[in-house]
Amino acid sequence: MTSVLITGANKGLGYETARRLGKLGWRVFLGSRDEGRGRAAAQKLAAEGAQVVMVPLDVTSQEAVAGAVRLVREHTDRMDVLINNAGTAGGGVNPAKATAEDIHAVYDRLGPIGW
Repeated sequence: MTSVLITGANKGLGYETARRLGKLGWRVFLGSRDEGRGRAAAQKLAAEGAQVVMVPLDVTSQEAVAGAVRLVREHTDRMDVLINNAGTAGGGVNPAKATAEDIHAVYDRLGPIGW
């Protein structure tokens, strides 16, 4: 069985990706910063037949990332796919005028996932 961890998967594009991969028979690790919303999303996917594990995950916290790694390892010995969909607020710069510094300010806040 193929395993995927999707960060920011409790809503929007992350949720839809989780839903579609779950329908294909993938084991979905649903990463969510908000545990309540994450659990609700995981329950909804499970009710549709997906094999899903909710993973409390704030990608800006090394402690949360370490906890996510431990939880995933309790369920599988490998991770086939990682989809980093977690959002973080940027500085509100028009994309056409964004500089490398503007982009790094957002990406650097995310930090390494560390698998």
